[in-house]
Amino acid sequence: MNKDWVVWLGCLLLFVSGMLWGMIPIGNNFFKIKDVHDLFEMASSLATVLAVGLAFSQVNAWRKQHVAQSDHDLSKRLMAASLRFKETVAVAHADAAFVLLNFHLGGLPPDLLDKLIPSIKAKLESSIVRRSEFLLALQEGRAAWKSEISDKFDDLLSFSEHCNSVVRAFIDWSVSGGNIDGYKISLERQYALFEANGWLHLEGKRFAEIDKLTSAADDVLRKKAIQVN
Repeated sequence: MNKDWVVWLGCLLLFVSGMLWGMIPIGNNFFKIKDVHDLFEMASSLATVLAVGLAFSQVNAWRKQHVAQSDHDLSKRLMAASLRFKETVAVAHADAAFVLLNFHLGGLPPDLLDKLIPSIKAKLESSIVRRSEFLLALQEGRAAWKSEISDKFDDLLSFSEHCNSVVRAFIDWSVSGGNIDGYKISLERQYALFEANGWLHLEGKRFAEIDKLTSAADDVLRKKAIQVN
């Protein structure tokens, strides 16, 4: 939807009015004031034109204010959704780093795995739900601002998917008793990726690292949130 349709419609009407006005034959005496009645009519016409111009200016100002208010409200909602999602990603990363380190060291005892898997699986399911909720909020941002915001969350979404993939592969590998090589290969690759990016040991600075992934998006959202006068 073109947000400037009101402005374009006004311009078109003014253009058409000018064409019609130019087609009307005007005599030399048109601008001569015959009496006080004509003077008042001219003043009334001028006042009407000025009123229309003022109304158009006010509508345009209202439109700009409305757009700024909409941006403000949307940015606040997206900032809140982003914060909730980051908290979920932090939990997912803690589980991913834990299982990768233990996998690299040879795995966990079966009795401990039996107690651990249900908890990790429940958190994985919660992470997937929160990710879907965030994507819905992000879709609203994309509809309003195209890729100005949404693309700046790609790093966070990618990191989230890596964490979820690790936990998912570890659960499947553990349930299989470590007998399916595909899960093992996947975990080995993820371990190498986490190690190369410094993601294995983020205790105490996990949220700071996650915030870095969205710093560009956060800056734009903060600016939009304070644009309303």
